[in-house]
Amino acid sequence: MQYVDFTDYEKPTLVMEMLELGSLKDQHKVAPITMEETITLLHQSLRALKYLHSQKLTHRDIKPANILVQSRAPFRIKLADFGLTKKGSFLETTCGTPLYTAPEIGTGQAYNASVETGVCIVAPASVVDDGMGQSLEASCKQSLADDRSR
Repeated sequence: MQYVDFTDYEKPTLVMEMLELGSLKDQHKVAPITMEETITLLHQSLRALKYLHSQKLTHRDIKPANILVQSRAPFRIKLADFGLTKKGSFLETTCGTPLYTAPEIGTGQAYNASVETGVCIVAPASVVDDGMGQSLEASCKQSLADDRSR
């Protein structure tokens, strides 16, 4: 997020930039997310996750409502809502939004940040037209392979 302001308030206050287009979910209602936008979205989302994971952070609630759209031309997004983010590689807690939660979460067994890669693909695919899965394969193959090799 962009630095916007610092003022000495009595209580801790977080001031963030305003992204007037709202979330991916909101934008899809305005105009369906195109194939080109989806591919761009996946690249940007996976880069954001790669950075988070390099910092040993796991977001744990990736979904269309938590992907904010900065612009549509060019298509730019920002990942939001870090309320469930956790530092470390040993994760066990069942959390997140059930529709977008990886199957590994909630089994009672430990999981790691790599579960988010699949969610990163499912979340955008849930707001685009049916039948896109095959077209996304080539764009995501390398990112998935990178995460699995960790």
